[in-house]
Amino acid sequence: METIVQEVLTLKEHRIVYTTTAFTSAVKMKAIDNVRGQRR
Repeated sequence: METIVQEVLTLKEHRIVYTTTAFTSAVKMKAIDNVRGQRR
């Protein structure tokens, strides 16, 4: 039982990390687009 619970927790953690990284990357892309727009 304990191993199953640990696996579920790790899955949740991986999902959180994936969503946060995707969010940060999207913000970075938006920031880069803003900088490019200002340069024009």
